[in-house]
Amino acid sequence: MKPPLTSIIITCFNRQKYIAEAIESALTQTMIDREIIVIDDGSTDASAEIVRAYGDRVQYFHQHNQGASRAKNVGVDRAHGEFISFLDSDDFWPSDKLHIQLNHFAESPDVDILHGHALQFVDADLTPEEKAQLFCPPDPMAAPVSGTMLLRKSVFEKVGGFREDLLVGIDIEWHLRAKSMDLRIETLPDILLHRRIHPTNSGATQRSARQQHLSILKEHLDRRRQAMGEK
Repeated sequence: MKPPLTSIIITCFNRQKYIAEAIESALTQTMIDREIIVIDDGSTDASAEIVRAYGDRVQYFHQHNQGASRAKNVGVDRAHGEFISFLDSDDFWPSDKLHIQLNHFAESPDVDILHGHALQFVDADLTPEEKAQLFCPPDPMAAPVSGTMLLRKSVFEKVGGFREDLLVGIDIEWHLRAKSMDLRIETLPDILLHRRIHPTNSGATQRSARQQHLSILKEHLDRRRQAMGEK
């Protein structure tokens, strides 16, 4: 059987409220040469039942809770596509996300990694009090995060997997590591991700680990200094 062109990797942990919308946005992509892989990171709610209801349209894999990075890396290991894309289970894509990016790759084959813009929105089911505690920029933002990313699996393997010792800053660390390798990374002006803001975003629930952001930036600066010293 011919492998799919693109593998969509959706990671999930206790997202019964949102996982169906994420999967639907993957299923309704106008680029249909793809496989959808859901890695369940030890959910204890009804997420598994919701995913399994899609039958063979979605590949479902369960692992003991090991974190988002491990789930994404496992998804890559199980992916058969030439291209890799990631989607968090509380977000969703516009239907032409992959079509836009694959067209750009066809026109610019020397590009290594493609990102796009994200439009953030507050979860409509929150109370006014909960909404008042959240900050949501109203305009689309350039988003070098995994949810907008498309790249060849070979490029991902060249950069290496997401760091599994991190609780926050996972995408930031990976992006900075890729930048230090002089890969050609482009950000398209199109909105390629709708990112949901809610009280259980990892950035909100892992506040105690935010010092990891500083260590990630320090590591990046150290790599740049070392590279400059070697020239």
